[in-house]
Order: sequence, then C-alpha cells, then structure tokens
Amino acid sequence: MSNLAGTVCYCRGFAAARQPTQRPRGQNTLKERHLLKRCRAVLVNVPIPRPFSIGSFIDQVARSRRRRIHLHTAPHHAPADKPCGVWLATDEEDHIFVEEQTSRLHQEHIILHEIGHMLGGHTVLAPRENLDAQELFPDLQPQLVRRLLGRVRYDDPQEEEAELIASLILTSAEQADATTPGVLGGLEEKLGYRPR
Repeated sequence: MSNLAGTVCYCRGFAAARQPTQRPRGQNTLKERHLLKRCRAVLVNVPIPRPFSIGSFIDQVARSRRRRIHLHTAPHHAPADKPCGVWLATDEEDHIFVEEQTSRLHQEHIILHEIGHMLGGHTVLAPRENLDAQELFPDLQPQLVRRLLGRVRYDDPQEEEAELIASLILTSAEQADATTPGVLGGLEEKLGYRPR
C-alpha cells in the first residue's frame, strides 16, 4: 500500500445492528425522513451501472473521486465486537477490507457500506470502541495512521447513513436490472412503472 497515513473506518456487519422498531409502512419518523432525504441527495449524481456489478460500481466511484479503490479480504472471522468491514483512506487512495469468511452477498453489502462512508464524506469519531489498528493491521506502522475510527454499532448517525446509502444503491441496482429494454422500457420509465 502506498503511504498509509490516513483515516481508518471500521464497520461491524449486521450481527451488531440494532433492530428497528416495527411501524406500519409510511410512518417513518422525521429523523428517518431527513436521513433518507440526505442519503438520496448524496446519491443523486451517482449513476448505477447497468447491468450492475460490484466491480464496475467500484471502478465508477474510483473514477468520479479520482482515487483508486483497492479491495482486500481479512482472512479471519470477526467476532461481534470487531469490524467485518474497514475503510482505510490514505492521502492518495482508498482501501476497503472485508471479512473473507462470509457470503459474497454480505461482502458486497459491506463494500457498499464502506463506499457509503466515502460518498457521505464521513470522518473519524471517538471513542475507538476497543478497536486497535495494530490488532487488525499488524504490519502497519502506528505512526502512519492519522486517525482511527471504531464503528461496531449502528446507532451512530454516520453508520446509519452509510447503511442506508448501501441499501439505496442495491435497491437502485435491482430496479435498473429489472427494467425492460427499448421503447417499452422508456415508456415504463416515463410512466413510473416498476415491474416486480
């Protein structure tokens, strides 16, 4: 990795996510509506590749940010109090680390969650929540990491935003893949028809 001075963002997967309160459809709180509006604004200029692939999406985000994005797998299974996804931002490029021993679908969601942090312009928060860069990156010189972020809970506003951004990207990708090509597809789009 080149010049590893940067930001480290850790994210715990679904195992540590708090369960939302069940409400009837359409009865979101004001906070949730603001969060959704903010996340949609982040994604308004982020085109979803058709057909969707995680690789093409990563390449597109890297080009638009003018920063290379490298994917790495962590070969161990992360316990519930440790991250299963990490975004390390250096001066020149980004590195996303995902847990190796999980499903491909979960890995893709972790990657999109970390990209959600990038697109959302998220910054380091304190406290570190018992996370240690040396534990996760034993070959990394501690003085190269300027800031360290421990994220293993989803009650943090940046975590909620990154999670929603990832979900919105996946939803858009599914809708894009489900559209009808050609003139009929254009008509469906103009009429707001979404095939199920």
